[in-house]
Amino acid sequence: MKKIPPRVFVLSGFGVSLVSVAMNLIVLAAINDRIKKTDDELSKLSSSLSNQASEISWAKLDANIFTILNHIAFASKDPDAETAGYDSLASLRDYAARKYAAVHDISPSEMMEQQSEFQKFLIQNSRDLYDQADKKAREGKLAEADKIGKKADAISKFGITTLSETGQKLLQFQDRINPDELMGKDTIEIQKSIADLTDEMNGQFIDSYKSKQARIDELRNKKEDLTWWSSMVTYIAMALQIFGLMLILTRDLTNQAK
Repeated sequence: MKKIPPRVFVLSGFGVSLVSVAMNLIVLAAINDRIKKTDDELSKLSSSLSNQASEISWAKLDANIFTILNHIAFASKDPDAETAGYDSLASLRDYAARKYAAVHDISPSEMMEQQSEFQKFLIQNSRDLYDQADKKAREGKLAEADKIGKKADAISKFGITTLSETGQKLLQFQDRINPDELMGKDTIEIQKSIADLTDEMNGQFIDSYKSKQARIDELRNKKEDLTWWSSMVTYIAMALQIFGLMLILTRDLTNQAK
């Protein structure tokens, strides 16, 4: 039987070692990169669910404030009770905004930014017009006052177009709660009036939450699989390295035997 030359063992050993290095550099690196991307998406989804839970908590608080203020406004005959009524509806609009933010994953800072821009626009463009309308009314020029007042109302209504797309959608959603239509109604009547809107918001929130939770479970399973493959590739690469070293050592052992 022809003997295998020692250099064959050396070359084979180096070849096997190179394969193990390639597995570490290419295959293992690719798997670790996918694990990192999976972790990043998991982190974003977990943060999103946390933000949703926070917004829902604030929404519940706004709903409670609405209920309290509306009870006060409806039960009291005090002239200031009307103010409480408007404040209650403002809280109800805040409740709707919080639910919208929870469903569409809008951060609190982004909501405040949008509302701040809108308020700034109103202050700059409508305040002077309302002042002019009041002045004309005091002068007895009611027709001019009414004309200026309508112009100010138009700015207040359509000023939303100056906002970003997110801000426009948010305020349009809030406007589905119309204070003029709900003013003077008790809590039960108002809740019935916005029942469709409430059901819509709750349905969207549940769908969004379940979808994200399902994706999180999917990503966790994916990460477990990738981690298993990472371990297997590491073990195989180590085994190949040891096998390559054994092939190289075979030459030395052969020489010592001779």
